[in-house]
Amino acid sequence: IFGSIIAFSPFNLMVLIAVTLSMILLTILFQKTNIGLALRASAYAPEIAKLSGIRVDAVRTLGWALAGAAGGLAGMLYIPGTNLYPNAMDVLLVFGFIAAVIGGLDSLFGAVAGAMILGFAVNFSASYISYKLVFPTAFVILILVLLLKPKGIFSSSKGRRD
Repeated sequence: IFGSIIAFSPFNLMVLIAVTLSMILLTILFQKTNIGLALRASAYAPEIAKLSGIRVDAVRTLGWALAGAAGGLAGMLYIPGTNLYPNAMDVLLVFGFIAAVIGGLDSLFGAVAGAMILGFAVNFSASYISYKLVFPTAFVILILVLLLKPKGIFSSSKGRRD
């Protein structure tokens, strides 16, 4: 583009499409279906959900199954670009958690936006300053976000007022 080469392969495009599609599908599931309402109710107020007739244990099992499927998808999209070894997903787990906290734990869009912010910042510091600053950059961004906006940048929840 404009005489320069960008390191963006067809596999990277497939990863981007898969992440976008899964985010859209999960957003539709959580926001537009009765199962999504039951999942959210079981997570936020299990006692009230149980009184409303929701089988909380079954819904939580479904939630764990969805989390496992999302983790499996993340592994399938991450491992082809790296080497497979027993602790290969540890870095993805740490950066994924940091990205979710940065974006807001209650916002699916926020988690993806937090991952984009974190990815750009980490790649910038690794490319232009030093590769040794990958983890410190991530944790400095995490600390700054937690100090300025503790619920995350895109969090929609309000704090309780007593």
